[in-house]
Amino acid sequence: MEDAVGPPKIKTIEELSFLIEKLKAQKKKIVMAHGDFDLLRYDHLHYLKESKNLGDILVVSLVADKFMRKGLEKPIFDENTRAELIALIGCVDYIVICQYFGPWDIIKRLKPHIYTKSENVSSQLKDQNSGVSRDKSMVESVGGVFAFTKTISNFSADIHGGYGAILPDKTLYFLTEFRKKYQVADIFLELEKLKSIKALVIGETIIDEYRFVNPLGKPGKSYNVSTQFLSKEEFVGGAAALANHASSLCGFVDLITCLGNDSKESFIRGRLSSNVCPLFFRDSSRPTIIKRRFVDNDSLTKIFEEYECGRKFLSFVVQNEVEKYLKEILENYDLVIAVDYGHGFFSPDIIKTIVSGAKFLAVNAQTNSGNAGFNYITKYPKGDYVCIDEQEARLAVQDDASDIEEILLSLYKKMDVKKMVVTLGRRGSLAYEKGVGFVKVPALAINVTDPVGAGDASLAISAPCAAAGFPLELICFMGNIAGSIAVNILGNESSVEHETLFKRIGYFLPD
Repeated sequence: MEDAVGPPKIKTIEELSFLIEKLKAQKKKIVMAHGDFDLLRYDHLHYLKESKNLGDILVVSLVADKFMRKGLEKPIFDENTRAELIALIGCVDYIVICQYFGPWDIIKRLKPHIYTKSENVSSQLKDQNSGVSRDKSMVESVGGVFAFTKTISNFSADIHGGYGAILPDKTLYFLTEFRKKYQVADIFLELEKLKSIKALVIGETIIDEYRFVNPLGKPGKSYNVSTQFLSKEEFVGGAAALANHASSLCGFVDLITCLGNDSKESFIRGRLSSNVCPLFFRDSSRPTIIKRRFVDNDSLTKIFEEYECGRKFLSFVVQNEVEKYLKEILENYDLVIAVDYGHGFFSPDIIKTIVSGAKFLAVNAQTNSGNAGFNYITKYPKGDYVCIDEQEARLAVQDDASDIEEILLSLYKKMDVKKMVVTLGRRGSLAYEKGVGFVKVPALAINVTDPVGAGDASLAISAPCAAAGFPLELICFMGNIAGSIAVNILGNESSVEHETLFKRIGYFLPD
């Protein structure tokens, strides 16, 4: 068949179905390839040429923009541009933009004689639930043959994704090995299943107030820093921010928290995600927690902080109300996330109720300047998933000298815990699970605007994965993905959105 030139090769699925039927009647062998082909490379051309050599007509199914997760924000080239570029390749006869998640509907419609993938994904056939296995099953169900084309070389993700010049070699190596175990489409499918999880977030809600100032220097007669006030922003932080993050994966998120004598309830409610349902207890003996940060307006460097919060436990009346309510409802949730900022919400009795009543408990006990030395994770005798940072782990075992592996293992043995993750900032995260051993995942942040709330985001996203039984390495990866997004959000100004999360995963795990 004489090659068409340019855009006439681009067809709708309806047009192409009609054409393919006619070509089959002419005894033409139809071959189908599938991919996004963003930033067209030589290995793409090789894949298409090898595919065409297997038959008479080569049809390319092109991933639509809405399913592209390559770049941090979007594909580099939109679907129409990518289609026109592929149309210029002589061995390609037709292009159809795949408006579905995966090529399976197009395979079912066109019933190609042969469907091809590059042999560098052949190991994924070992997993019957992988996208490649589903491709194979679908084409065979319509009477076709699944075939691999030869791979010419290892074109790394840094050429495609653009992060190779930014990330360390160890991180690039990790991502290369990680992609051999997990296909991005499979991760997406598993994450979509988390929508069925009913989650409960328990903890203190915090108002993060950012006061932007212009530093003026030292006054003439004192040694303090003088600043000029410019503006301020208020964000919802603490347990409420964590609930917002969790709502990007879980379909149902309830929030139990406590406000003070200046409740700010309307402000908080107005900043919760639509699928977060809050229950506010009130303690008139204390203020709603506010953390003020005075920030250099130009550099966003924090100059100093001010805490407005109680140092004692909630009043006995409120404690009893919370405890009684928790006993009534805990069994209704697939996942309970206790996020303890050490400002008096979690009394010993409330902790005992949560630990004994939760089906799956994920917990963090934070060390901050308002509770340093008085809020260790060991106050929770057991949990299914613990996620803390290195300082919190070292303080809990009173060891600031040993290797972090020794610290983690010592703490793991000290508690009745199934999975434990210690976040290590720019060094990534280290995890441990009995029967699995240690797992280390590198940090994935490229830029850092504000680390405030990154730990909450990591816990909020990784906890549902842990509750669903994800492998430990994938749990850590998801936590680090969430953290890489959160460090570019100023003071909980926004949450880790579902779409952003999926795009970031695809960016680091290109097909």
